[in-house]
Amino acid sequence: MDSTERQHTRRPGGASVPRGAVADRSRRGLSVVELLCALTLGILLIVTLAGDAFELPGREAPAYEVAVLAPDAGLAYLADAVRHAWQVEVPGPTRLLVTDTVGRTTAFALQGEALRVTHPTGETDELLTDVEDLRFEVDTFVRHREGEPREERGELWARRPASGAVRGLVVREGQELGLGFTLDEATAGLLLDDPLRDGPPDVLLDAALERLELRIARVDGRGPEFCHLHAGAGDDEHHVDHGGDVSELVLRLHEARAPGDGRPWGPPLAETTVDTRQLPTAAHNWYDVEDQEVVEPPEVDDPEDGPDLEWWADHPEVVLNVAPSAPLVSLELAALGATLRPHRGYVLVLGVRGVDPLVVEVAPGIARAGADAPVGVSWREGVDHAREPRPLELELALHGRLRATTTLSEPAVSALRVRLHLEGEPRIEEQVPVLSQALVRDPWAGPWPGELPVLVLGGER
Repeated sequence: MDSTERQHTRRPGGASVPRGAVADRSRRGLSVVELLCALTLGILLIVTLAGDAFELPGREAPAYEVAVLAPDAGLAYLADAVRHAWQVEVPGPTRLLVTDTVGRTTAFALQGEALRVTHPTGETDELLTDVEDLRFEVDTFVRHREGEPREERGELWARRPASGAVRGLVVREGQELGLGFTLDEATAGLLLDDPLRDGPPDVLLDAALERLELRIARVDGRGPEFCHLHAGAGDDEHHVDHGGDVSELVLRLHEARAPGDGRPWGPPLAETTVDTRQLPTAAHNWYDVEDQEVVEPPEVDDPEDGPDLEWWADHPEVVLNVAPSAPLVSLELAALGATLRPHRGYVLVLGVRGVDPLVVEVAPGIARAGADAPVGVSWREGVDHAREPRPLELELALHGRLRATTTLSEPAVSALRVRLHLEGEPRIEEQVPVLSQALVRDPWAGPWPGELPVLVLGGER
């Protein structure tokens, strides 16, 4: 063995230590005795802490423990319960109910000369003694919210002319009459208002048209004397047997340019048609406005000869004269199927497809346009003409279905006033806010009286 080997002793694993050297004690681990001592102390510490945090078997700790307190301390206990309550109720001047956020109710009541508190567990303690007088008073404000939607059917919107002078407005193919309207809580007031209920009015959600009432009639335009009304210029050979033609009243629903405006905006929302033969027939004749007399065109005298367009070209003063009044007609609109939003303007456009002229009873109105018009009425002379507001009034009623909500109102306690007089002590008066209600003054927000908060756990939607 050489000198190097003699000076070192090789340990298992290959490490060598100089012979006679002592290992560093700071690197030595804990002994078994030291580990057992540390483990025992740790267990004793855990048991001590757990005994304070949890109710161990054989140890009875009441959930509520209130001794008879001094006046200031008793009021402080009551005020703290009220301040952090979710709901406060005062069934009587000497009784108080305080409910927390999980629905546990604590009751305070004056019994004899003692103010007693009943905990949610049913246990009862005396909070104050020698009470000569006690009064609980509350400050409240009203909270609102919308109830469940309900449906009503009836008159949604109506206008009736105030003037007695009426005339018949003739609508032929290509011409259109626009009737503007706006649905809101005021127009549907007969369906929404409840005179026996106080508080804010109902809120209109939406509506759908089902029926239109309008004074309207038709003129049978299948005779040859009407051909000049729809024949093209220079159409000398125009001779069509109109006996089999079917004309239709066309009803289109549009949005309006503005609420109350009779001029439509954009494409139609919906459209439906009515066979004009379902309408009453209006009396009519041909009238010479220059001679101021009724005349008979050649086609009327001899229908077999067909239309005489040259005669009509030579007699432009002869016009179709219709009866000024028309019966009230009910037209079905359920096929429109469109949902109307409140406070938005709409236009119902009336036109005709076919040879039958329509007659709509109208009355003169005030020459105003837009939202100030009695009825937002527009007129278009033809497809190449612009729509123009017309100062006209019509007897018109729209019936249908509406959805509305009833505004619910409930008083909420925002503060409690305590008036207390103990024997031999000065009178005490204290006001305590109910923070859950007092911090949210918006009547449409905040806790609804009688409802507990909804607790959402992490990860829930």
